[in-house]
Amino acid sequence: MEENREKSTANKVVVVTGGSRGIGAQIVKTLANENYKVILNYNNSKEQAEKIQQELLEQGKVLVFCLRTLQTKKISCLTNAEK
Repeated sequence: MEENREKSTANKVVVVTGGSRGIGAQIVKTLANENYKVILNYNNSKEQAEKIQQELLEQGKVLVFCLRTLQTKKISCLTNAEK
């Protein structure tokens, strides 16, 4: 059952707004640990976002992007590329 879940989430892309602190940061970590590709969106907490990104990359998690809120067009492009 666990193997099927990993396969079903492997190609899913998730955008987490407010993902650099608090509940958002925990959601990013949880989804990355479940093999989702995560786009971490932040507003002013660049250092915290990059810290989470680095932590997850060191754990071997795939495709964790950090994007500032003002870059919403890039989020659209990244998510459309996965279809």
